[in-house]
Amino acid sequence: MIDAFMSASRGTSSEHLALQPPCLTSPSDQTTSDVDSELQRSMRNVMKLRRGLNLPVSGEQNSKEQLEQIIRRMDKEIQTLSDEVARSEREQFQHRSLLDVADKEKELEHASRQFANPSADPAAADEASRNCERLRNELKQAMLFNNSKVA
Repeated sequence: MIDAFMSASRGTSSEHLALQPPCLTSPSDQTTSDVDSELQRSMRNVMKLRRGLNLPVSGEQNSKEQLEQIIRRMDKEIQTLSDEVARSEREQFQHRSLLDVADKEKELEHASRQFANPSADPAAADEASRNCERLRNELKQAMLFNNSKVA
C-alpha cells in the first residue's frame, strides 16, 4: 500500500497514467490519431446539425420551388383537361346534330307514309302534305346546319 502511494505520488504507476487526462500524458501517435478521428467525427456531427438547422430555410425554398412546379404541372393538366372537355362537347354536339337529322328523317318517312295512303278526308290529306313539307324543310335545315358544323 505504501509502495502504491509512493508510485502514485511519483507518477510512475500505469493506473495513475490511465487516470490522467490525455493532454497530461506524453503524446503518442496512437492517441493523437484517436483524438483526431474523434475530432473529425465531432466536426461531422456539428456540420450535420448545422445543416439540420439551416434545412428549414433551404427547405422552404425547395418547398416553394416544388410547389411552383406542382402548380405548373396542375395548370398544364387543367389546360389539357379543358381542351379535352371542349373537344368532347364539340363531338357531342355533332352527335346530337346527327341524331336530330336521323329523327327528322324518321318523322318525314312516317309523314310520307301517311301522305301516300289515300285518305277519304281532304283536310287530313292536306294536313299530311303540309306536315311532309314542313319536315322536309326542317330536315334540309338540320342537314345544312350539321354539314356547316362538321366542316
